[in-house]
Amino acid sequence: MKVLVFNKNEKTRMVVGQLLKELSFNVILAETEEQLLDSMKNEALDITFLDTNSFEDFQHSIDSVLKYKRQSYIILSIEQDDRYSKTEALLNGIDDYVYNDFRLEEISAKFKSIVRILNKKLTEDEMGILTAYDLTLNPANREVKRAGNEIELTNKEFLLLEYFLRNKNRVLTRTMISEKIWDIDFVSESNIVDVYVNFLRTKIDKGYDEKIIRTVRSVGYIVKE
Repeated sequence: MKVLVFNKNEKTRMVVGQLLKELSFNVILAETEEQLLDSMKNEALDITFLDTNSFEDFQHSIDSVLKYKRQSYIILSIEQDDRYSKTEALLNGIDDYVYNDFRLEEISAKFKSIVRILNKKLTEDEMGILTAYDLTLNPANREVKRAGNEIELTNKEFLLLEYFLRNKNRVLTRTMISEKIWDIDFVSESNIVDVYVNFLRTKIDKGYDEKIIRTVRSVGYIVKE
């Protein structure tokens, strides 16, 4: 995996870079913001490790960093009392952070954890696994799990859930659902969509605080993350 380390402090930059090389990462070191952005634009980075104190104006520079983020997992090194940068960064697309008084053992553990996350995501993408919160659906073997617990669905329930997950954050009307799942035009007097959504909710949402399927009043349903 290719990692970019941006830190104007030469000692810290070199020490972290050496540690990551020993962990078998392909390491790129950036001393200036220009080098940082140039690498982000031209390299296929898996992880980008940024020291917030090395930016002239972090709030301004973070927009450029996120512009070139692509698939890179971005982790910040921040001051413990810098809650503003941490909160704003996470809300805008930064993936994780550590405090800049970190020990090398902590950085080693953090990067190993990130590798596990990225490898899991790669495997899931290759398998076409669909997710929402702690629920997973594998179209290949038709396996559905929530919080690690397997859920048995009927064929229509499975197709309905798959349709929702392939259209996350999009409102699906009753007409869209009926045409997709039952291949029929929706008739206002029919409640078949609502009935099956309730069947599905009973199996995937009952007993969990976070509800997967939400109602959009007078319109339809949405799976929103």
